[in-house]
Amino acid sequence: MTAKENLQLIILMFTKALRSAEKFLFAKWNAFANEKNRQSAIVTLRALHLKIK
Repeated sequence: MTAKENLQLIILMFTKALRSAEKFLFAKWNAFANEKNRQSAIVTLRALHLKIK
């Protein structure tokens, strides 16, 4: 392998690692955001329930 081929391989591996890290963080953020939305929805429903009573 030439130095250029080695460099291309390293860049490719680095790019793949970045993509998988990005997917992982995106999934974590989605789970966090969904939980926050669920909690705020529950609070809103409770507030509405109290107003209706």
